[in-house]
Amino acid sequence: MKQINKLEQELGVALFTRTSTGVTLTPAGKGFKGYAEQIVNLVNQALVASHQCSSQRQVIRLGTSLMHPSAPFMATWNQIKAALPNYQLTVTQLSGEAASSNREYAMLGQECDIMIGTFDQATTRQSRIS
Repeated sequence: MKQINKLEQELGVALFTRTSTGVTLTPAGKGFKGYAEQIVNLVNQALVASHQCSSQRQVIRLGTSLMHPSAPFMATWNQIKAALPNYQLTVTQLSGEAASSNREYAMLGQECDIMIGTFDQATTRQSRIS
């Protein structure tokens, strides 16, 4: 919220209308959103292009387990991997220690970059990702 407020202050316009029932984009916010999406897409294209020109392979570590199947993600990966020749996917087994609270989240950034699985509110309620 602080970042949005700072952005609105820097722009000198309100991007959102805030009410007790939620937020909606103002006309200025709608216009800004279109440009912001274009910028994000260009940055992503620049990253992909720079990695394609590099001979260095980037490794993405996927955390999964028998209890958290990764088959749907693997099907998607198989469809897009040809467009990302400098990326390699490695699968990391999540810890089997059932007594550990939110053990999966502890692995993020340490042993895996992304996790695949089904996590309900009971699983994520106590975790805090920074």
